[in-house]
Amino acid sequence: MSPGERYVEKLATPDVTIADILGDIDPIKAAREGRVISDELTVHYGLLPRANRGIFAVNELPDLAGKIQVGLFNIMQEGDVQIKGYPCASLSTCSWSSPQTRRTTPPAARSSPR
Repeated sequence: MSPGERYVEKLATPDVTIADILGDIDPIKAAREGRVISDELTVHYGLLPRANRGIFAVNELPDLAGKIQVGLFNIMQEGDVQIKGYPCASLSTCSWSSPQTRRTTPPAARSSPR
């Protein structure tokens, strides 16, 4: 793999789903090819599985929905990934990066001490 293929980056926005990051089952693909849903060839892999043995970066992590943040932290802690209940390869060989911009409160919004 070239270095460009080993680096995956995602800008965290509120509309990002866990399916974007991990993947999802593609029932249409399963039906067209006559496969059962549990077949690994029916899975549409997201960004994290594609970064296998590479670097996965999420920019502005606090902008992700809380449910997705918890899911990502569980993956980092457990190293076990499931897509719709079906086990996926362990992603422990992937390096994680989560840079974020420091947020400061605008001067007008700060309360002055009394």
